[in-house]
Amino acid sequence: MLDPALRRRLSDMARGKAAPRPQTPLAPTDAPHVEPLQLCEFRPCVVSNEHGEFVTSVAEVSDLHADAQRLLTHFASIGSAMGFDPQRAVFLDLETTGLSHVPVFLAGILCQEGTSLRIRQMFARTYAEEKSLLCEVGQALGECEVVFTFNGNSFDLPYIRNRAISHLLPINLPQRRLDVFPHARRKWRGRTPDCKLQTLETFVCGRSRTGDIPGRLIPETYHEYVRTGDIAPLLPVFHHNALDLITTLELLVDVFG
Repeated sequence: MLDPALRRRLSDMARGKAAPRPQTPLAPTDAPHVEPLQLCEFRPCVVSNEHGEFVTSVAEVSDLHADAQRLLTHFASIGSAMGFDPQRAVFLDLETTGLSHVPVFLAGILCQEGTSLRIRQMFARTYAEEKSLLCEVGQALGECEVVFTFNGNSFDLPYIRNRAISHLLPINLPQRRLDVFPHARRKWRGRTPDCKLQTLETFVCGRSRTGDIPGRLIPETYHEYVRTGDIAPLLPVFHHNALDLITTLELLVDVFG
């Protein structure tokens, strides 16, 4: 949990005390265009730990977003204002086979490494690989100082904890967590049709997705992959996960930058 002083600081930054929030509705605006994640750029590499194998793939945010350097600069400023090291912060987004008590098959982490922003996606090719994936995610979270999510306090973080418990895996979640969703809702509620991530992506970031897959189709698409081994229908899910991470970062920058 966030300490009280930081919580007050976040609240003040989100409200923008020096500039009252305009109440006029937003319309989709022009903004730096985020190119779709090219399927050929998904380069899986098999890795292993004490619990087995899984697949990981790394992408540079600069290959996906034309204005990645601006995001990096603003993220550094936010780290300075909030008192954390940007290189020890991660953004987390999960793809699961349902809403509760079913496997996680993809975990995306966006983080700063040196002077670059990178997305690392960890993928379970079978249901049995979930345990090794969770072990890797737990290690990444245990080494970071703060984790950022969108609706993660309600979904991603409890989900990771509960799945780890089901596998009897110890997991240490960061004490400092910032869920961008309530801050985004405070800023844009009533000005956009709703405050879902992709709605804000359209109205705040000025971007509509191409080549995406609706969230409701993701579980069955993964089940089909497990049955057939055909990765092609699943590739848009990696695209979906990467864009969710990038949009969460963009919204964080818009709220607090």
